Amino acid sequence: MTSQVFGQALLDDAYKDGLNIAQSNMQKSVDTIKNLNPAEEFKDPVSGKSYYTAEPPQTRHYQEVTQNDVPALEDAGRDGIDKNEATKEAWNSFGKPKIKIDPNELWLDKSNDIIKNAADITTATSSKPNEVVKNGTAAGINCKEAKVCRIDLIKKTCNEEANILKKICEKVPKITTSIKDIVYPNCQSFIITQHVNNRCPSGYGEILIADMVHTDRDHWDDIRFCTKAVPISENAECYSGGYYIATSHKGYYGSERATVPKKLHARIRISNVYFEPVTVTVTNETTGQIICNNEGSSGGRVIELTYSDTQDQTFRFYATQNSCRGFFCRRNTGVMVLYVDHIGKERVANLESWSETNCSES
Repeated sequence: MTSQVFGQALLDDAYKDGLNIAQSNMQKSVDTIKNLNPAEEFKDPVSGKSYYTAEPPQTRHYQEVTQNDVPALEDAGRDGIDKNEATKEAWNSFGKPKIKIDPNELWLDKSNDIIKNAADITTATSSKPNEVVKNGTAAGINCKEAKVCRIDLIKKTCNEEANILKKICEKVPKITTSIKDIVYPNCQSFIITQHVNNRCPSGYGEILIADMVHTDRDHWDDIRFCTKAVPISENAECYSGGYYIATSHKGYYGSERATVPKKLHARIRISNVYFEPVTVTVTNETTGQIICNNEGSSGGRVIELTYSDTQDQTFRFYATQNSCRGFFCRRNTGVMVLYVDHIGKERVANLESWSETNCSES
C-alpha cells in the first residue's frame, strides 16, 4: 500500500507540472499568433521574396461550410504542386524528409517504455531504474519489493581426533670409556711377629697374641697379630678382617668367614706352619663353589679366590682334623689370613650424548 500511494503521489505531481507547462505554452502560442506577420515569416532570406499572400487564388474554390463538391479544389491542388515553388518544397519534404527520426533515440525509448509499462507505472510496481533528466524531474518510478535480510547464527561443535606428532630419528650413541678406581674400605696393613719377646712395630696395634708351639723344654714360640690403617693413596694389600689359626690337635678344628666386595680380587695366605702341612678347605658360600678341599698346605702358599663383577662374595676357610695319638705327637698348626687388593681398576663406559640423524615426522 505504501508503494502504491507513493507512486500515485508522483503521478499527481507530474500531472500538475505538465498541466502548468501546457497552459504556459498555450498562452505563448496565442501571443505568438496574435503578433504573427505572415509576410515577414514566409520570406526567402536570400531573395527577400515573400511566399505569403493574403488572398491566394485557391480561395475561389471555397463555397462556405456546406460545400460538398470539391473536384475543382483537388484539381487546383495537383496543379499547384507542379507550378508553385513553396508547394514543391513542402511536397518534397514529406517524401524525402531532411530530418530523419531514429527509432533508437533515448527520448523515443522512454516514450515506448511509458507505453509498454503504463500499468506498472500507475500501480507503482515498475522495475525500471529510477532515472533523472536534466531539469531534475523523475523520468521513471523505482519501486521494488522490500527484501528482509536475516542472519541465523548456528553453533557447531566439531570433534576431531588429535593426531600425535611423532619424531623418528636414527640415534647414534656417543660413548667414551674411562678407568675407574674401586677402593677397599677401611684398609689395614697386617703383620705377624714371631717369638714371645717380639713386639708389634711402631705404628701398629696388637690385636692378638697366641701361643703356637713349644719349640723346646724351656720356651714357647708365641705370635702376635699387628695392624694399622692404610692411607687411601697407598696401593697396598689389605687385611680383610678374616683370619684363622689352623690347628689339628686332639680332634679340635674350627673355621672363619670373610666377605670380599665385588670388583676386587682377594686371596688367602698361609703362614707360620709348624711340623707338617696344614690340611686346608676353602669354599665360596655365595656361589657354593669349593675352592680347595682337604689340601695340605705349607707356609707361604697363596690361594686365589674367585672374582665377581656383579656381587659381594663370602668365603669360609678352615683346617680339618688330623689323626694324632698321644700328648707328645706333633700338632699341625698354621695361620690363614684373607687379603684383598686395596684398589681395583675398572673400565667404565660413559654415555655422553645421542646424535640424531635422518629425522622424520609422522
